[in-house]
Amino acid sequence: MLGAMPRVPPSVASVAGLAALALFAIPQAPDRPAERDPGRVDAPTNTMTADTKIFPPTHHGDWVGPNRLWITDPTQPFRSDGSLQCTADRVAYTWSYEGKEHHGSLQFHGQPAALRAEFQDSWHSQEAMSLHGNQRDGVVRLYGTYAAGPQQPEWGWVIELDVRDPEAFTLRMFNVVPEIGPVPAVVLAGARGSGR
Repeated sequence: MLGAMPRVPPSVASVAGLAALALFAIPQAPDRPAERDPGRVDAPTNTMTADTKIFPPTHHGDWVGPNRLWITDPTQPFRSDGSLQCTADRVAYTWSYEGKEHHGSLQFHGQPAALRAEFQDSWHSQEAMSLHGNQRDGVVRLYGTYAAGPQQPEWGWVIELDVRDPEAFTLRMFNVVPEIGPVPAVVLAGARGSGR
């Protein structure tokens, strides 16, 4: 379960941040800065490659199952049927609320240890939202923030995609509410669909 981030006084955070930067600083030669050939074209570093495995091939394809959506009451989810479609670098899903179908997607870039995903959802985030995170031990965790309104602190948004079980694909979303922490927003529990 996700926990709230600890509160650190700004002065302590600044000192800790500087110490962390010092640990990871890469020294340059003292006599001159590093040179770069102006004619060299660097390969893109933020795209998936054939060797990158965010989701194992066992989870590519179609998944179907129940979707739960929490809006205000954490004991009263809205239930609907849901579906997931997974490829090596993209997850798309559908669900419904009050009879209207909604859809969303996550397009992945980067590598398992340092991921970026473009998240879009017809209900939760109609404009694309950039999330960052990683994949570890069969779970992709992504984090981002969004504006909650004038004079309000930003809220957090967390997405987890869990493929630890070879017979299941679980999508979880959480709102991270200031002073409270993560609260459930969505759970879509996928089982193998007919397209597999």
